[in-house]
Amino acid sequence: MSRTRSAFTLIELLVCIGIISILASLLFPVLAQVREFARSTVCINNMQQIGSASTMYLQDYDETYALTLYVTGDTISQARQIFSIYDLLFPYIAKSCILQCPTEPEAFDYAKVVGLYGTPLPQSVNFASYVPNPGLFTCGCRSRLVRRHDVRAYSDLQYPANQPAIYEGFMSAWLDTPAQGRHRGGMNIVLADGHTHSVKLKKNLSPEGFDPVSTKFVDQWIIDKGPFRLPPDSIASKKPMYMMFGIVTDPECVGDVSEPCTTNPPCE
Repeated sequence: MSRTRSAFTLIELLVCIGIISILASLLFPVLAQVREFARSTVCINNMQQIGSASTMYLQDYDETYALTLYVTGDTISQARQIFSIYDLLFPYIAKSCILQCPTEPEAFDYAKVVGLYGTPLPQSVNFASYVPNPGLFTCGCRSRLVRRHDVRAYSDLQYPANQPAIYEGFMSAWLDTPAQGRHRGGMNIVLADGHTHSVKLKKNLSPEGFDPVSTKFVDQWIIDKGPFRLPPDSIASKKPMYMMFGIVTDPECVGDVSEPCTTNPPCE
C-alpha cells in the first residue's frame, strides 16, 4: 500500500501570504493607534504629577509661580549657573522621567540649550518633553534672566481653569517654547488649577523657523483655536501662533475678535 504526502502548493502558499499581508496592513495601524493612546495616557499622568508639583511649589512660596529661567548673580557667564523651572520643581517630582513624554522623551536637550550660554548645568534634569507658559512662569527671556523677584501670583489669574501652565513642546536656542502635536496631532496641557486636557493642533505645511539645537522647526505646529489663536485682523496674524505665551483674558475667544484673548503683563 503506497502513501501519498499532502502539502501546500505554491499557489496556496502565495494565497496564505497574501491574506496574512492584508491582515497585517489592517492591524498594524490599529496597533499603532493603541500604542500611541497608551503613550498619551502615560503622558497625561506625567503632566498631572507636574501640575501637582507646581501646586505644592505655590503653597510653599506664598502662592507665587516658579520662574522659567534665572541665573545666579547679575550676568550670564561661565561663573554663573542657569536654573530652570525643572530644577525648581524637581524636589516635588523626584524622578526626571516624569518630565519626559514616552512618545518623544528627548524632545529637547536641556544641557545643549544651557551650553549655548556657557554656564554649568544643574544635575537634576538633562532631557525634557514639556515646557512652561512663559507668561505664567515669568522671566524666561534672556534680557530678564537675572530678575528673580519678578514672579506671577496665582491671584493674578482671572481664569485658572482655562489658563495653560505647562504643555508638550521643546525649548529652542532662542528660549522659545514651541508646541508639539505629538499624539496624532493632539497636545496635552496642564492648567493652572491642576487639571489636564488635550487640544488639537494644526500642522504647518510651510514652517520657516528652524531651530539648530533641536533640529526642528519651531512653527511646525499651529495653535488656531482657543484664546491663544491670533485674531484674524491682527498684524501678527500673518505669522502663525506656535506657542502658548501669556495670561488668558477671554477663555471663549470666539468669532472675529479684533483684540487678543490673552495678555502678557510685564513684571514689575
